[in-house]
Amino acid sequence: MRVVRLGLRMLAREWRSGELGVLLLALTVAVAALTGVGFLVSRISAAVALQASEVLAADLRLGSPQPLGDAYFQEAARRGLRATRSTSLVCLLFLLV
Repeated sequence: MRVVRLGLRMLAREWRSGELGVLLLALTVAVAALTGVGFLVSRISAAVALQASEVLAADLRLGSPQPLGDAYFQEAARRGLRATRSTSLVCLLFLLV
């Protein structure tokens, strides 16, 4: 119980000094900025996904994490369909400071 009381007293002292308030304000601004950017990215992603068929000029898109076999393309050609392959690469960059 003494440890909790000591911790609360130290917290109150730090709060009165003002530095803790500045830290809390900076943390709030950082969270708000990251949330705003996250919402912006999700809206742009949704808009791109909605317009993907126009960009691809396709009626149907078949996707897979693995390359599709030639059997799919042969079947599409047999049915008189035009098919193409596209590859996308996801790249992550981590900066260590």
